[in-house]
Amino acid sequence: MNWTHPAYENIVRLVGARTGLQLPDSRRDSVEQAIRRAMQRASASPERYHALLASGAVSLLAILAVAMLLPAAPRQAAAAPAAIGRATPRARRLSLLFWAYGLVGLGYVITATFLVTIVRGSAAARTVEPVVWVVVGLAAVPSVAAWMRIGRKIGLAEAFALASAIEALGVIDSVLFPTIAGALVAAALLGVTFIGLTALGLTAVREGAADPRRALGWMTAAFGIGQIIGPAFAGYVSHLTGDFVAASLCAAAALLIAALLAAASRRAPASSAIED
Repeated sequence: MNWTHPAYENIVRLVGARTGLQLPDSRRDSVEQAIRRAMQRASASPERYHALLASGAVSLLAILAVAMLLPAAPRQAAAAPAAIGRATPRARRLSLLFWAYGLVGLGYVITATFLVTIVRGSAAARTVEPVVWVVVGLAAVPSVAAWMRIGRKIGLAEAFALASAIEALGVIDSVLFPTIAGALVAAALLGVTFIGLTALGLTAVREGAADPRRALGWMTAAFGIGQIIGPAFAGYVSHLTGDFVAASLCAAAALLIAALLAAASRRAPASSAIED
């Protein structure tokens, strides 16, 4: 495949320019070169190229299979005229969870994306750079089961709030304590919370929603938007400040606000189902 075709050159320039917005001017050329090398490596041999196409085809078939296996959506009863045009406690609860879940997506992804970069930039902690994600993974293994058990005991929203606050501590630790111990603690707190938060948030909505699939779709969209905004925001702020301290503290603030919103969502009647 000819990567010198004008179309591919335009892609390289576009992605390089977009990435260059968060990098010093002196690094933009290196970004574009890295993108070009990555594209060339993808077609380094016919076997790799065909394997890439095959994996894409298998993924597409899997998506189609899952779509066919999904049950038909239950027909929803028409809303009562009195309920139209006013916010119910259940709708307010869903709104709070929606914003909390989106803020978690924003808050966790900055540390998840840049933790290795943060550790590498610390003279005291860079020796543990190769193992920080091992620690994240090991901490994540029991996290879903542990947090779901906690959620069953104290409430899903309460557990979500607690996990958000703990993750905020890990985010703060990653930049304010740039030592070996600080890096390992930050990695452990990230691993033990971020997957559990996903499980808690989605389960809370699924168990109470009148239309779980629609509610889960909105929650997933909120989380995804947070994940998109987070790295771009952190890259821009780090370019202005020269480090990830300010961006990480903003991420921690987002997680703490998410904890408050999740806790506030419990003010709705406990027996109420979440509306779509």
